[in-house]
Amino acid sequence: MIYMHVILRFLTWSLLRLSLLVFFLSLIVSYVVLNPQTYKSSLVESNAYEEFVPALAEQLKNNSESNDQQFQTENPGVDQQGQSVMVDGGPDQDKSKEKDVENLLPFEDPKIELILSDSISPDIIQGFAETLIDSLFAWADGTTEDFMFEFDLLPVRQNLLDNFTAYVEEEIETLPQCVGDEEIADIEVFELKCTPAGFSTDRIKQEIELGLSGSDFLDGWKITQDSFSDQNDNGDNKSFTENLDFVPSVHSGTKTALLASAVGVILSIALFILARKPLDNALSKLGRTLLSFGLLFVIPLLIVKIIAPGQLDNLLPEDGGRLPEIGLDVGEVLVAKIINFGLIVSTVIVAIGFALLVFEHYGKLSAGTKTTTMPKKPKSDSKL
Repeated sequence: MIYMHVILRFLTWSLLRLSLLVFFLSLIVSYVVLNPQTYKSSLVESNAYEEFVPALAEQLKNNSESNDQQFQTENPGVDQQGQSVMVDGGPDQDKSKEKDVENLLPFEDPKIELILSDSISPDIIQGFAETLIDSLFAWADGTTEDFMFEFDLLPVRQNLLDNFTAYVEEEIETLPQCVGDEEIADIEVFELKCTPAGFSTDRIKQEIELGLSGSDFLDGWKITQDSFSDQNDNGDNKSFTENLDFVPSVHSGTKTALLASAVGVILSIALFILARKPLDNALSKLGRTLLSFGLLFVIPLLIVKIIAPGQLDNLLPEDGGRLPEIGLDVGEVLVAKIINFGLIVSTVIVAIGFALLVFEHYGKLSAGTKTTTMPKKPKSDSKL
């Protein structure tokens, strides 16, 4: 009988710690990892929206310089656009590669970064990111049956067109007039060395619009759920939901685990107390169990909170540019939110355990002071 009682106490102790662990983890996942507001606030707190466009311009500039060096090595005598057409009447040559945004714009000019910053504002990037986050979580939690997303980039396109046109007009004003009858059919507006006759503002806009439309930069000017499709080995496009079809199950499973573990904690506490008598002794052991469980997470989380930021910097690739750094900054904020929430929950568990110990201790003291003794009767003198 004694052995059965010891086994029962061990089982209820193990059940309580297991249910607390599942509740602790599912609570963090539900309220932090599966909370869209977590990602929205992380992007804002890390200044990702303000730093994205300058980082993008820097990345495109580095790509342009790298592509230009590689192209000149492989194709001596041919310019980066894959042709030797010049406004002074040079011969035409076939393009050896399709234009992309790195070849279209002179990113070595600091004004280009200013144009991108003015054309693609942080508000536009934030609107895109938060619309994407809302669509993802609406699909993950079952609000929508399919992942539906659409973001119109036409305002960005118009801003780029207007700002690049103003940029080219300003640059052309500093160029001399071309001499002779030059062919201007295939002129690159960003490569002009002189101003051809009759080269109007409308022509500038037309060339820039054709260049932007022909590049892979913001291709289509409207991003939908189909933009996130991948092509498999068979050449078939897999939809976003097909690639991540496990996400809704994980989301609903986590919510179910949170509810089940909460009920499990309540039942395991009741069984823990019933297996230990008297009541004050049971509360004392429950307090010690909660206190030890909470400290099991508080101490490691504090250590991780101190050392994690420095360790995450080691994940950056060498010469990766500013874009990976922005991603790392967002990741650091996300990790900090998870750690902080875990610290809050584990600290609450520690506080509850400590409160039970204090309650049990002062309960014994108060019980001791209430013990009373019966007064002794005085001896009466008996006369014989």
